Amino acid sequence: MFVVLVMSVLALIGTGGSASATPRPASAGGNDKDCANLPNATGPAMHFSNASEQSVHVLIAPNVDWTIADLVTDVSLMAVGIGEIKGVVNAGKLPAQIATVKDIYEFLSISGKLLSGTVSAGGRSAEALTEANQLVTNFKKMSVEVPAGGCRRVSDTSVLDYLNASGLAGLAGASTKSLIAMTDDGKHVAKFNAGPDTSWIAQKDAVVQAKYGTLIQPDDKGYRQDW
Repeated sequence: MFVVLVMSVLALIGTGGSASATPRPASAGGNDKDCANLPNATGPAMHFSNASEQSVHVLIAPNVDWTIADLVTDVSLMAVGIGEIKGVVNAGKLPAQIATVKDIYEFLSISGKLLSGTVSAGGRSAEALTEANQLVTNFKKMSVEVPAGGCRRVSDTSVLDYLNASGLAGLAGASTKSLIAMTDDGKHVAKFNAGPDTSWIAQKDAVVQAKYGTLIQPDDKGYRQDW
C-alpha cells in the first residue's frame, strides 16, 4: 500500500500538480489554476491565465503577416467556406481567402458578431452561421486551449504542436509575437502583440496584461484589449 501511495504522489508531481485531464500533455506548457506548479521556464516565457467563465483558445505567431502555409501543420483548417460570412460586410472589406494570421482574425471577428447576434446576415443567416461555427471549430484545432480558471505557458514547444517547423523557427526568432485569443463560444476575439516575457489574463470583457512576475494579477497600467 505504501509503495502504491508513493508512486501515485510521484505521478501527480510529474503532471505539474494537477490530477485533472488537460487538452494537451501537462508538461512544461502545463495547466494550473495559478501557474505556480509549472516547471520553471528555461528562458523568457509567455503565460496566459483564464479568469473568465469559459475556455479560451490562443494562437501564437511571429506576426500577423505570416501565411498559414508557413505557420501551421494543417493548412486545410482555414480552407473553409467563407462566402456567406463575407456577405455580411461590404464587398472588399475582407480578403478573398484566409491566407494570413491577420485574415484569421478578421474572419473570426465577423464570425463572433454573427454568433453573438450583434450583426445580422439577413436572409442568409443560417448559411452564415454554419460557416462561422465551422471557422470557430477549426480555429480550436490550431490553438492552445486554456480552461476556465487555468493557466498555460503558451510559448512552450510542448503545446505548440499546431505549428510546423517553419512556424516554430519563426517564433523562436521573433522578439515580439502576435496572439489571437478566442472564447470557446467564438463570440469574443482579441488580437494583440506581446513581448517575450509577458503574461496575459482573459477576463469576461477583455484580455489584459498581468503585472510582471505575478502571472495572474492584472496590471492597471498594462495593455488591455476589449472583446
